[in-house]
Amino acid sequence: MRLDQVGQSPAAEFQEDFGRTARALREALSEGLVAGDSLAAQPQELARRLEVDKMLAWRLFQVVSGEDPYQWVDSVPGRAALAKVTRALRRRGAPSQAIQRIDRALDDFDAMVERHTGDRGTLHAMVAGLDPAAQPKVLLESRRQAFRAQSSMLGVQAETQLTTYIAARNRERPEVVDLVQICSLIGFQHLREGIRWPLFRIARWGEASAERVVVAPLVPVDGSPPDAALIRAHCSTPLPEVDVVQAGNGLQFLLKGGAIGQQGAIDCTYGMVVRQVGPASGSAEDDVCELTSNQFAPVRRLQLDLFIADDLGWPKRPEPSVISRLHGGWGDPTEGGLPPHPITINETVVDLGRGLTGAATPHVDRYRSLLELAFERVGWAPEGFRGWRLSLDHPPVPATARLSCKLAPR
Repeated sequence: MRLDQVGQSPAAEFQEDFGRTARALREALSEGLVAGDSLAAQPQELARRLEVDKMLAWRLFQVVSGEDPYQWVDSVPGRAALAKVTRALRRRGAPSQAIQRIDRALDDFDAMVERHTGDRGTLHAMVAGLDPAAQPKVLLESRRQAFRAQSSMLGVQAETQLTTYIAARNRERPEVVDLVQICSLIGFQHLREGIRWPLFRIARWGEASAERVVVAPLVPVDGSPPDAALIRAHCSTPLPEVDVVQAGNGLQFLLKGGAIGQQGAIDCTYGMVVRQVGPASGSAEDDVCELTSNQFAPVRRLQLDLFIADDLGWPKRPEPSVISRLHGGWGDPTEGGLPPHPITINETVVDLGRGLTGAATPHVDRYRSLLELAFERVGWAPEGFRGWRLSLDHPPVPATARLSCKLAPR
């Protein structure tokens, strides 16, 4: 351990060690390129001068042209690739001292990796956790790999999961909120036979109004369980077979098994109206409401939308977060005294503006007509609402994505 690291926390020690060795490697590579008359303003020119492949030149260019090692650490070439670079620099006349400096800097960098993480892949994950804004592609690639693995293990996958909330005051009791909830799995496939899959769950928030909560289908459908609330026009034909069971303080919707692969792919959409779901204004003890989307099936993308009535007066942009559900079950991830386990994301909430003009999406067919149907069924005018959207590619599972809204003070 270096003397300037005595007394540091493990995270601070890693950051110091990583920053020192990464910057030293960048400096050695930059000076080596200058010594070999190979420093170039573009990766294509760098590839031509060193006579190396374009991918290696691109990675090398990212390192020497970047200033923040958190931004370029995943571009550092491996030892064999850098050996090609040093051989090329020798051919171009770089002195042995410059080559030796690159070798020493790489040795120090690899020793740091071995000391703190064991391998480059784990290094990238740790760096992304310390500064997620600098490493969005590392986080996304990790989620892509997880999607492929979980699809294989769980035997299901889907193209898109949509969760949409519309919040407005209850007409008879304006101090509480009515909520429309629309959920959809689009392009859902069974990859193995005999799997009965939990689709969605309806639950309530706000203990003060719990005894008065009324849940009803947005669009009742003949021939399906009355609580299933499937929206026929936005489901596959024939309608997916869904079982509804009581689960704690809510209802759980289970999709029956069917044909596997693309031949059995389905779209399944349901809508519920939840009356008097929670208080419209905050108190000193509770001034936040959370609208969530539970992630249990591997999906290529999540779209979580929230439309808030202007007269609710909720003052700020919703805050996005994703919480791990590794504890299992459908309940609150923090219930029972469990501390929240946040999952790092880079994505932010997008302001869709007022009305439905900004709500278009390429991932949900006829989404505007679905929203128009929902507003019409409850008698609300969309022009009096503002929309917000959180989109995640390959969201982590099991997890809960949530939008936290600050309630207006009473």
